Amino acid sequence: MTAAKSAAVPTKFPVKDFFGVSPDIVRKCLENHHIADWTVEIGNPADLSTFTVHFAESQQFKELPAVMPLPDYINLIHPEDREKLMSALHKALGSVLFEAVSCRLVWNGTVRHQKLSGFPVFDEHGKLVRLFGFSQDFTDAYKLEQRYQILYDNSHDAIYVSDETRFGNVNKRTLELFGYDSLDEFLTLTPSALAPEFQADGRSSDEFLREKLGIYKRDKHVKFDCLSKRKNGTVFETTVEILPMPDEERHYQVVINDVSEERMINRALDNHRSYISLIAEIRKSFYQNSEEEIIQTYLETAALLFELGKCWYGTIENDVLQPVFHAGLDKHHTDLASLKLKSDLLDRGFPLRKAIETKQPLAANLLEPNDSGVSPWDSFIQHSQSRSVLAVPVEMYGSVKAGIVFHSRLTNAFDETTVDYLDNSVKELARIITEKRAWLKQQQMLEKAKEEAEAVSRAKARFLANISHEIRTPMTSVVGYLEMLLRDHPLTKIPDGCNEQQCIKCLEQYRGTLKVIQNNAEYLLSLLTNVLDISKMEVNQLDAEIIDVPLRPLLYELSSLYSAQAKSKGLQFQIKILTPMPEILRTDPIRIRQILVNLISNAFKFTTKGSISVSVGWGASRSNENTEEDGELFRKGSIFFAVQDTGIGISADAIPQLFVPFQQGDMSITRRFGGTGLGLAISKQLVELLGGEITVSSVEDTGSTFRVLLPQTLPRKATFESFTGFNDQAKQISESSWKKNLFKPQDTLLNGVRILLAEDGEDNQRLFTLILQKAGADVQTADNGQTACQTALEQLSTGKPFDLILMDMQMPVMDGYSAVRHLRNLQYKGPIAALTAHSSADEKQKCLNAGCDDYAVKPILRDALIAMVLKNIRK
Repeated sequence: MTAAKSAAVPTKFPVKDFFGVSPDIVRKCLENHHIADWTVEIGNPADLSTFTVHFAESQQFKELPAVMPLPDYINLIHPEDREKLMSALHKALGSVLFEAVSCRLVWNGTVRHQKLSGFPVFDEHGKLVRLFGFSQDFTDAYKLEQRYQILYDNSHDAIYVSDETRFGNVNKRTLELFGYDSLDEFLTLTPSALAPEFQADGRSSDEFLREKLGIYKRDKHVKFDCLSKRKNGTVFETTVEILPMPDEERHYQVVINDVSEERMINRALDNHRSYISLIAEIRKSFYQNSEEEIIQTYLETAALLFELGKCWYGTIENDVLQPVFHAGLDKHHTDLASLKLKSDLLDRGFPLRKAIETKQPLAANLLEPNDSGVSPWDSFIQHSQSRSVLAVPVEMYGSVKAGIVFHSRLTNAFDETTVDYLDNSVKELARIITEKRAWLKQQQMLEKAKEEAEAVSRAKARFLANISHEIRTPMTSVVGYLEMLLRDHPLTKIPDGCNEQQCIKCLEQYRGTLKVIQNNAEYLLSLLTNVLDISKMEVNQLDAEIIDVPLRPLLYELSSLYSAQAKSKGLQFQIKILTPMPEILRTDPIRIRQILVNLISNAFKFTTKGSISVSVGWGASRSNENTEEDGELFRKGSIFFAVQDTGIGISADAIPQLFVPFQQGDMSITRRFGGTGLGLAISKQLVELLGGEITVSSVEDTGSTFRVLLPQTLPRKATFESFTGFNDQAKQISESSWKKNLFKPQDTLLNGVRILLAEDGEDNQRLFTLILQKAGADVQTADNGQTACQTALEQLSTGKPFDLILMDMQMPVMDGYSAVRHLRNLQYKGPIAALTAHSSADEKQKCLNAGCDDYAVKPILRDALIAMVLKNIRK
């Protein structure tokens, strides 16, 4: 479409030039753009009788001809628009440029908005020969424009057109938002009147808005947050967007949205999240941090979470405000904070004193001038970049002597919501500090009580250790001589008048009597061990020594120990080997034996008929898991023991009390079966000490099963064996061992071995001497450490040193520890083995540290004593 010229004299287009292109082609082009064309052929005189309009197909109304003369066309024009259309046509006939006319076309109740434009066509002589024009439908654009106007007038956002000095078009929302009733009053304002003196960052609004307009002029668009001001002086938060006007350089359109409520909600949510995080952070540091560290953590976390520049905890002394702890304060800042508290400082800059006096938080804007019209804090603001502060008192134990001051780089940063959350956080800090002080006082009391209790426990442990030593010393003689009587009867031939069978029958009766004494002696020793272990449990001093332990001898010992007891009670006793087992276990031999003896003895105590069995098996808890460790490949698994009986069983209510020291099912059980209630409690502690677990299942009047699971770490090449025929082998060993050597000479395993026995107890000295001499050893005795040292050194000087020194560690004149150290200091190289009635791992280490090569606990049985001698002389 050719645009019409605005000049008064129309451009003269020669007819031949204009129609150099086929009219049909022109019309086709117009139709493609939904444009109708019209023409007036100029006769003489010029009139409008030849006016015809040719509708484009896209514009054609139904039942209207495609070509229409002027009268018919005028009838379609809305009556209000006919006159301006005819006026424009008549002016064009007078050789005046046709002015564009907008008019409404009405047909069958449908209204279409048309825009007619055109121009005159002249011949080569400059004579007007034709008016030619276009009719374009702009109904959709008209509706869009009307819709935009409605939206503009009813927009939720304030919208106005302006230049830098005055307002143009203004919608109703703008007047409502800024609190103006009259458009005329609003139009007298300048845009800068809609902002307060200062923005949130402390800059003047004039400077701030000039910067944003500069960005708009460069980019033709800018959007930013801004503080705005209503007619009544209220300051509120807005977002402002500046947009260009179409075909207009000087003016721009401004869209303002009130976001104060949204921002208030967001700040409340942010403040709530920050509050929760802040309290969680200082709560997290409650136990490990001091009171000062908690305050420091609070200040640093509050500054971070609430986006504050600085905050500090201060006190007032002699009218001087002094920061004690702070976050983000530099030297200049802290110097200013220590100024004398004059009125301006109290009321505006740091209102902490007033907050402390009123016990209420108090906020202040540092940019606000005082009564003289100036700000007293220009220098402070310049150095600290703080523009508003909030002082919150810290109240503890009903008094306020300190407070916290929060700084912000924003003006009026501390709105009501922020003040509430910070005030509540300070109250929570005060509560936490109060709780901390109470907790510390309680901890001090508990620590003192703990120290007193531990002192009592240590005294009790020392007492029990001494009692143990005093009991074990005579028990060594009792158990040792009993074993000798049971093992090595003095008869070497059959007495006159007796045959061998009669003699053996008499000896069996004799052995039965001695066995009763031996069982009770062993029970007393077991009871003593349990009492000592309970005292160690109270002070967490139970210990274990993990070494290689052969499994088969351990099981043989249990079988031998309990087979005779089962026979005497009419019970069946059996050890069941369920799977191939490793030959060597990694465990504490004393502790594993103690666990199993406690459980089996417990089963015998509560079983009067039926059977008792010990099931043993190997179960790899992670059978396919292999790991590299120190260059060796290890397999991790576990060994389990299950002690099952057909005894009285345990009620469901009593099971939880089984592993509590000094507890049994009920008093009737205690009266009927006796016992201290220590065995199971100690067993549980020992199993856990070895890294395992113990469980129990039971049915009353049916029986109980105790299961022990112990983790094991074995070398990859560990040997497993099937233990075939184990019970038969154990039975043969148990039944024949005492008879084998009944009428035979004693073993002479220690022939030629020279031993120095240092033992102050006469009974034990005689016992150990007798055992060693009967084994073939040459024994010399000493009754104190000093004598032992002299004797050992004398024999060394003659070139005939002792093969072994057996050193009791508790002796008069010089104890065993001092004697061993003395010998080692004199470069004595011979083996020394300790004999002691103390059974703890600490005692063993103490002996080894003194210089001993080995260690044995009294009472020590014959075989164990001889085995220890052989082991040490072979070294």
